[in-house]
Amino acid sequence: RRGGFSTISFGLSYGGGQETPGFLSRRGPKDRVIGALLASSDVGRIAGFQSSTLRYWFPLALSHMRRSIEPLTKSKPVNFKHSEYPTATANLGPQTVCLGHNDSTNYPGLPCAVTAMGSFDPDFGGHLVLPDLSLKVRFPAGCTVLLPSAGLRHGNTPVSEGETRYSFTQYCPGGLLRWVRYGLKPKKHVPADEARKIDAVSDDGWGAQLSRFSKLEEVVEDRRRAFPRGPSAAR
Repeated sequence: RRGGFSTISFGLSYGGGQETPGFLSRRGPKDRVIGALLASSDVGRIAGFQSSTLRYWFPLALSHMRRSIEPLTKSKPVNFKHSEYPTATANLGPQTVCLGHNDSTNYPGLPCAVTAMGSFDPDFGGHLVLPDLSLKVRFPAGCTVLLPSAGLRHGNTPVSEGETRYSFTQYCPGGLLRWVRYGLKPKKHVPADEARKIDAVSDDGWGAQLSRFSKLEEVVEDRRRAFPRGPSAAR
């Protein structure tokens, strides 16, 4: 659906008929690859950088996600010590070319993080493409972008023959917040009138989600509001 390359996802998930949130399957060859990714200090540093970048530019969105899934993460820890994102995907290439797509199961109110890697000439390939904004952005290996992947189509251009391109992404599945919101159970187990009342008082409508996307002139104050005790208040 997103392109012809290998991917592997790991961390917390909820959807596809699951009754409760749980960790994505690590059966078979996946276990060795996921274990290597989790044990890699390099991948851990990328994950930590992505999370700290999210905290710096989208403090209100991060604070909301943290509070919303805290009942879950108390018993099911996230992937990386220095990252607050609950789920990750490694696009393993060797030439990762993502077709334009939306990640419709991701939580729209929290930007996902994407970091490009590999050996390619960024002047001629690997550009970040945002069709809804009519933008094509030079995106060299080592660069990270935060984008609302559920609502904004995104992809990247091919790289040249003989070059390699990989990417590492972190995100939050929207189902995790919904499961907590409905009392730690699937919505189908909540009476319809009760679900409507929960939705009515929820601060997860599109307007509330958009309001937590900090503007440049407000982000310093938003950091103070989200983390009044300073950086140590973040995970």
